[in-house]
Amino acid sequence: MSGALLSVEGIGRVTVRLGDHCAAEEIETAVNDGRPFAEAFPGEGAGSLEALRLTFLRKGYFSRQERLLRELRDAGCSTAVICALQVGDVTVQGDMMVIGPLGRAAIETGSATALQRYMERRAELGLDYSFTAPLIVDLEGIPFSADQLQAHYESIRTLRVALEANGSFCRALLSVQYLDAAGPLGQAIAETGP
Repeated sequence: MSGALLSVEGIGRVTVRLGDHCAAEEIETAVNDGRPFAEAFPGEGAGSLEALRLTFLRKGYFSRQERLLRELRDAGCSTAVICALQVGDVTVQGDMMVIGPLGRAAIETGSATALQRYMERRAELGLDYSFTAPLIVDLEGIPFSADQLQAHYESIRTLRVALEANGSFCRALLSVQYLDAAGPLGQAIAETGP
């Protein structure tokens, strides 16, 4: 971002300041010295954020997959049916997800968002998303057997709950930080409500 600002005529220097971040000083120092973000924490990183990005992409993939599996199960799909589904068997019509036919009538169920978000992340990870590809696959693109799918579902459900708990914890810390910054007035609003 500072590089983009420096390209504007009349701007000769940019200083980056972070607001609410636990490592603001380290990041500001590195970025303002013209060093890459990864150098803000020498010895703590591998010199690149690619591994961290990939970890979050994978966790996001499984979180989205868990939501899609919940939708499919709520629609009455058995484990065997879910394992047999191909990408082309589940489509979007309007704002609904449609499953079928697999030898029976199509089932309209749930929001299309679960399918769309899952397929977006699948594409980001470079997994096959052609119509004939299995719908539910691991990070290598390998489909699950019916026996494996239940254990996988329980594992990714635990991951989703942990991610949601972590997000709630971070939001709570941030709101407390804002209340502290607001002083007595912020505390009074928090105690009585707006």
